[in-house]
Amino acid sequence: MLTKVAIRNFKRFDEVEVELGNPVLFVGPNDAGKTSALQALMLWDLGLRRWTEKRGGKTAPEKRERARARGPGWSSCFKRKRRA
Repeated sequence: MLTKVAIRNFKRFDEVEVELGNPVLFVGPNDAGKTSALQALMLWDLGLRRWTEKRGGKTAPEKRERARARGPGWSSCFKRKRRA
């Protein structure tokens, strides 16, 4: 169960944290951000669902071996060019 919602840089919210009770009830005047808060929750839910679907229902990504560059000249592709 969610106990707190933090919304950053979404619509009219720069940064806001809201403690949630049981039940949750959004009350306020028109143009106070009630619908925007619900849309932020729905967007988070959609992102979470897609993230878990891509991983076959797993909640954490599997550890992978570190990729290593091989072959002549390969590592020079990633060196920064120095300014004169």
